[in-house]
Amino acid sequence: MISFLQTIIIFLINGTSVLRFYQIKDYIYKRVIAQFYFPSSKKIIFNKKEYFIYLLILLSLFFINNIHFLIRTDFLIFLISIFLLFRVSLIKKIHFTLKAVFILLFSSIFNFYILQISSNNLTVFFILCLWPVQFYVYTLSIKIFNLIIKPYLQILAYQVKIKISKIKQINPYFKIIGICGSYGKSSTKEILIELLKQKYKVLSPPARINHEYALIKFLLKTKIENYDYLILEFGSYYLGNIKWISKFLTPEVVYITGITKQHLFLFGSIEKIIEGEGLEILTWMKKGIVFINNNHEYFQIFEEKYEKLKTPEIKDYFYGKNYKILDINIDEKTAFFEFNQQTFQTNLIFPMQIENLVGALSYIALIDNLEDYREKIKNIDLPEGFLKLKITDISGLKHGLRWTLFSKLNEPEKDETINVSSKSVFYIFNDSYNANPKGVFDSLDFFKKLNFNFKIIVFNGLLELGKETKNVYQDLAKEFSAFNEIILTSSDFIEIFKEVLKDKFLVVKNSKELEIFLQSLKFKKVGIWIFNRFPSSFENNLYLKE
Repeated sequence: MISFLQTIIIFLINGTSVLRFYQIKDYIYKRVIAQFYFPSSKKIIFNKKEYFIYLLILLSLFFINNIHFLIRTDFLIFLISIFLLFRVSLIKKIHFTLKAVFILLFSSIFNFYILQISSNNLTVFFILCLWPVQFYVYTLSIKIFNLIIKPYLQILAYQVKIKISKIKQINPYFKIIGICGSYGKSSTKEILIELLKQKYKVLSPPARINHEYALIKFLLKTKIENYDYLILEFGSYYLGNIKWISKFLTPEVVYITGITKQHLFLFGSIEKIIEGEGLEILTWMKKGIVFINNNHEYFQIFEEKYEKLKTPEIKDYFYGKNYKILDINIDEKTAFFEFNQQTFQTNLIFPMQIENLVGALSYIALIDNLEDYREKIKNIDLPEGFLKLKITDISGLKHGLRWTLFSKLNEPEKDETINVSSKSVFYIFNDSYNANPKGVFDSLDFFKKLNFNFKIIVFNGLLELGKETKNVYQDLAKEFSAFNEIILTSSDFIEIFKEVLKDKFLVVKNSKELEIFLQSLKFKKVGIWIFNRFPSSFENNLYLKE
């Protein structure tokens, strides 16, 4: 009974935190470790709660008789009730899927067994309560789960392969389009769906479903007999990821959208990123078409590797430098661009999205007449979560509150200010899914060229860059200096921003502080560009959500 109650307490103290952390990072060890390159993440290990547990470990070694009451049943039940009150909100955030339940169950059995063989030794109990110890207990559980589930996944994947083979026998024109790369995968996929469904029956998983189990599960549950195209996005966090899934879902048409160092820590080098996020998709492809984005800094390295792999049966096409943007009007939300010796109008006003549109049109031009798609190109409907512009009027709010909470803003030019009673228009560029370095730098370059009285960057950080994180942040700080105000939602690497930006940045902790800052602005036309997703404390912000 004592061991059981102690096991529950261990879960409530740090097991909940570890399980949720792993779940956010898709149960991938390297993704969790990469997070510790951010100073704020180190507080998970170095905090008052952990220090108190270390103190209890010392007390249990030297004053065991004085604290023996801690293993009384009634006292342990009391502790569980107290910890439940503090952990209920975190427990609600955990998705108790079959995988999560198995990992929790195995971790609890492990903790219980250690307590049993130690005869409920208090020192052992306190050591098990430590976050780093539970982290490695859950890591072991995840590894065991992956080993157990791998044969099952293999069986499911073969079922999908057989299902698709039967469809191809009935419909020889059925094609799988596979999209991979470091960035631009999701928008390329959604644009292709929008265009192809004008004339063809198109099937695709929901937005951002791009990993093996999720893809297999979707295809097993879905009737795919009556479709012409199956469009899949292949994500990758390690070498062999795409190679494995593309063995069962081998595409006839491939897109490699571009390479950047977003997952540098996970792969270890650009060469491995090129292989893991790009070239692996070609492993099982005997013949077909490949569209390759050549508009990125690592294309030369990519091309050298690709030339060694490609076969005569694979026809390749390059995009990214074969079009020209003629005009962008953000107020009317229209853009004009030239491609394939034709001029097109689109509602996609961001250069990064237009590049992905051109990639999609490269395939359409091979199979059909682009003229038939002209009207659709004018109105591409992307799902929620993609880069969009929201123009909103939030005038009439109270002004002047900011000065009591934040450091003084650079004084605006007189001709840029307006009366409090006049309308302020906010152009909010919601780029909160953008967390790759190239996408961020491209967006900053575009934002610089736009005409606003005041420009604000809201920066929520970049992930999984490993040792490169600090260098990327230094480069970003230099780019940020071209804007009027930088709003940070974390104090990570704040010394870099202080050195470069001086007093041109703010650190805000929640939606309320951000709203107070926005209310204080007295400019006619304000541009706000949001990078990466907000922390949970910003979820209720009214102005920055669609």
